[in-house]
Amino acid sequence: MFELTLLLASLALFGLILSALLPLRAMVVVSVALCVLQVYTISTVGVFLSAAHLAALALWRHVAEPATLRQPWFWAVAALLLIQLVSAIWSPAPVLAVRYVLYSLPFLLVVSAVVKLARTDFAAVRRALLVVLATSAIQATLVIVFRVLPSVEFGFLYSPVARFFISANLLSDIANGAYTVFDPGKAGGFFINANVAAVFGGVMAFAAWGCASLLQAPWLRWIAALNLVSVFFAGSKAGMGMAVLMPTLMYLITVFRSGRISMGLVAGVCFTLAGGLLAVVFVADRVADSAFVGASGQTLDERLKIWRFAWQVIQESPLTGLGFGGWEIEWPAYAQAVGSNPLFPPHNAFLALFMQSGLLAALAGLVFMVTSLAYIWRRFVGSVAATKEFALSLFIAQLWLVVQAQGENYGLVGEVHLTLLMAAMMGLLVHKTEGEAADGP
Repeated sequence: MFELTLLLASLALFGLILSALLPLRAMVVVSVALCVLQVYTISTVGVFLSAAHLAALALWRHVAEPATLRQPWFWAVAALLLIQLVSAIWSPAPVLAVRYVLYSLPFLLVVSAVVKLARTDFAAVRRALLVVLATSAIQATLVIVFRVLPSVEFGFLYSPVARFFISANLLSDIANGAYTVFDPGKAGGFFINANVAAVFGGVMAFAAWGCASLLQAPWLRWIAALNLVSVFFAGSKAGMGMAVLMPTLMYLITVFRSGRISMGLVAGVCFTLAGGLLAVVFVADRVADSAFVGASGQTLDERLKIWRFAWQVIQESPLTGLGFGGWEIEWPAYAQAVGSNPLFPPHNAFLALFMQSGLLAALAGLVFMVTSLAYIWRRFVGSVAATKEFALSLFIAQLWLVVQAQGENYGLVGEVHLTLLMAAMMGLLVHKTEGEAADGP
């Protein structure tokens, strides 16, 4: 154990020294531009870190950016990471706390670094964002192809090429039954979970749509459309629902904020809602036995088993939860007793935070969710035209991410792809807001 600790400390010290010599622009461009592709490297004490992730961690010197230090959502994430580190004290597997923090820390680092670089070299930030948005078309296309040709997906996942784009640790677990990748009715592209692939496609769609005007790249509208279409091919039931709901919500917000409300629009919305309600009433009995509804019911049943177990834990340990590694110890026995998969995670962002680090972590996550959405909404209401469209798109993207996180396991700042993407988007919004404030009315 001592030797392992010494090795980790030596690697960390070497990394800090090396990263201090790396230029800001190069690290921002690599971390943002490779958000989709990741490009995984060699294993470090059993953990595979991608080039994008390593580049993001190398930005540690730039985290003290005044523009981001003024944001409550920034401090909420910082508090959450600190709480997670402290919770290692009572965790059965304290090393997992460090791992989780290392995977979430890039959010703080990238958002600050993007703001700092954009102030002096906006062209570099623009190029990095255009690259990542363009490469999202690769992910979206893979989802569509893999859904149509499942054998191609299986061949890709078992090929050496996959290890460049997906962590080898994840690839080694794809056959354990906890992931949806082997369901022919689902597809993930560079993701082994179709639900996360759907979230990523949706978030990337709105990111591309918002950047089209802000970065003066109209072709991004087509990238946005392709990403949104890919959500339906991923096979995620929640994702398909969000892919209908979120664009509708965005349209309604735009119409109501612009004041273009007419009796025809109101009547159209009312008739559409009424027609939808009648359709549900008349075809409910025919649809009840469909594969879609049956799968939805099975998914809900699994979630209910998880939430019943979680309620027991909340009653027994209301402040500390189970600690990192506690879920993996306690859940399997309960799962086997109720006929569920012992490898299932909590499937809820706040529940996962509570299980890992207790009540304070869940509260910090709630503060981040509320303050980040409130910040983006204020920027939408108070910004000029191009930034206003970008802010609204980012608001919808963030809303999609946190809403679907209540039934998934990727966390409130997302998994590694989503973390880097949302950090870059938030950094761009902070930069634009800062510029508009400097210009004055």
